[in-house]
Amino acid sequence: MFDQTQTERTQFDQAQLNCEAMRQLIHAAQAHWQGCDWPTRFGPRNLDLAGIRSRQAKLAAKATRGEEATGWAEAVAWLAEVENDAAQAAGLAERAFCEAELAKWVAASDLLQQAESLEAKYGQLDGYQQVREAFQRWFASNSQL
Repeated sequence: MFDQTQTERTQFDQAQLNCEAMRQLIHAAQAHWQGCDWPTRFGPRNLDLAGIRSRQAKLAAKATRGEEATGWAEAVAWLAEVENDAAQAAGLAERAFCEAELAKWVAASDLLQQAESLEAKYGQLDGYQQVREAFQRWFASNSQL
């Protein structure tokens, strides 16, 4: 009897540890991707938008004239889309975590796939792919409990 109880407690502790590890992995992906965080050559002026947010590009568009202002205005729209996709992916990952806590593995997996698809549009990121792969391992370990 003791062995079974000890095994159950170990499995529960492992599930809790995996839960916390998953939470940390999601937070890392969210922190890493909030906007354009990679080198770019955007538009005809080959703007490098790495680390620039749409609100900053908007200021540059207002401070410049002509072709340069047009380039920055186009960058504003693209950066806003990147930031929106990042925020949407973060929300999907949060929802996936909540579903996983309720043992709704299929729903969680679907939500993570959506987050990964948003991230994949930009080709420079893999945080949500790593989250999805880790969730798959978590799903497998929880299905054995």
